Amino acid sequence: MNALKSVCIAALTGCLLSTSAFAGVIYETVFPQGADDELGHKNFWNNETALNGAKLVTKGNVYSLAVWFDRSTPLWPGHPSFEWVNFRTPKGVLRVDKDQSWLFPAEEVNKANWSWTSGLFLGTEHTGTHMDAFPHISAGPKDAIYNGYEGERYHGDFGWKKAGVETVQPFFVRGVMIDIAAEKGFKAGTWNNAKCAKGYLPGCEFTQGGQLPDSYAITVQDVQSFLQKHNLKLNKGDVVVFRTGRIGEWYEDAKRPDGKARYGRPEAGPNLETARWLVQQGVSAIGADNVAVEVFPTGVPGDPHPVHIYTLVDNGVHILENLWLEDLSRDGVYEFLFTGAPVRIKGATGSMWHPAAVN
Repeated sequence: MNALKSVCIAALTGCLLSTSAFAGVIYETVFPQGADDELGHKNFWNNETALNGAKLVTKGNVYSLAVWFDRSTPLWPGHPSFEWVNFRTPKGVLRVDKDQSWLFPAEEVNKANWSWTSGLFLGTEHTGTHMDAFPHISAGPKDAIYNGYEGERYHGDFGWKKAGVETVQPFFVRGVMIDIAAEKGFKAGTWNNAKCAKGYLPGCEFTQGGQLPDSYAITVQDVQSFLQKHNLKLNKGDVVVFRTGRIGEWYEDAKRPDGKARYGRPEAGPNLETARWLVQQGVSAIGADNVAVEVFPTGVPGDPHPVHIYTLVDNGVHILENLWLEDLSRDGVYEFLFTGAPVRIKGATGSMWHPAAVN
């Protein structure tokens, strides 16, 4: 680890660092995991955390926590748009291109008219519902990521040599949703068909519910009050997700040509103090139903995304973005088995995925 810094953030009460903390790249590392570590707070996962998550499954309800992916998927403005296009089709294979010689002459070897369709997608791994791996964010003069791994040494043309998304094992742990939106009176939206809550179906229409005001900072007091009210406590290795209500706007934006600008406007979310408190509890990931999880503007001069730096870079805690939490909120489900797995692309900085909550 680097030498202990005396970095203070004017927007917070007092200095973030103390003599008992280990230095991170910018702020502090609460639970240092060793000089060669690439797992961060996933080191808190073990057989017990998996079994404790499994014990929460008593009803068998499976909730999809993902939005679908297409060219209308709202994105953070720094990412490229997403496209899925046909690569091979029955028309091309059998009638136009006819480049698969083993299928011809068709009247002899392919009387069944067998063919296939495959696609090609272009876009960032940070499209739609996705997880941020540690190398997604770098900071400091040496472009360092988690555990001080420097870009000059570990970031090549084909990805990061340390802490890429391939190091992330499947999530199978306790999840806790902190529904500050509902606590403030902003209830979840509704589907026109109850089956739509299990995943996207043709004809599904969603009526948007309420959401926290733009730039509402979710505080430590908000979190602690919610946990106390619902008789919950956080354990090491837990995944914590915040419902702000913003994702309900996603479905409306997907129908509008200017939807990305609307969905991506300054959002509610946890501030730096809240992220620090959650990291101190040992959580393994922090997520939300918005484009960047944290409140924006951040209130931290000189740091456009302090929660991302504090979690990903300094402490090895994953960020989960664009989560669909409306169905959990509607049913009042705040504790559940959280499960999902990223695509193991070596050296990648994140992954689109389809996480689920099961209770």
